[in-house]
Amino acid sequence: MTNAPFREIDLTSIPGCHHEIQECSRGLAWLDHLFASAVNDLSDAEDAWATWEAKALAAARENARSGATAAEMRGLVTTYREQVEDGKCREAWVALRTAQRRKEKVLKFIDSLGKRQSAAQSALKGHENLGRYGGAV
Repeated sequence: MTNAPFREIDLTSIPGCHHEIQECSRGLAWLDHLFASAVNDLSDAEDAWATWEAKALAAARENARSGATAAEMRGLVTTYREQVEDGKCREAWVALRTAQRRKEKVLKFIDSLGKRQSAAQSALKGHENLGRYGGAV
């Protein structure tokens, strides 16, 4: 067995199953830490984006004519976002999207590793039943 991220799973023996379950548990603990970090980053990015969104809405309200439609307001908000100095609003949006993608990737890895652990546990149960009942599972 190697330490490569995508290695073959050895579920042909009880020790192999135990090893895989331990590796998955270790990986899930690490991913749990990574998920907490991703959620914190996402929260920070959402706060930064909310600040720019509030500024854009305030500017749109100031510049809107009386009785402006929702489409006109959206246009004014978009215009404000594009005109913000040094592209900071765009940077906040990119940071938000990056944080969202990072959280989604971590969740995908957690799900994948959880399935591997479940497969190892099922194989272990099968091996134990074979040992206990002699093949009449």
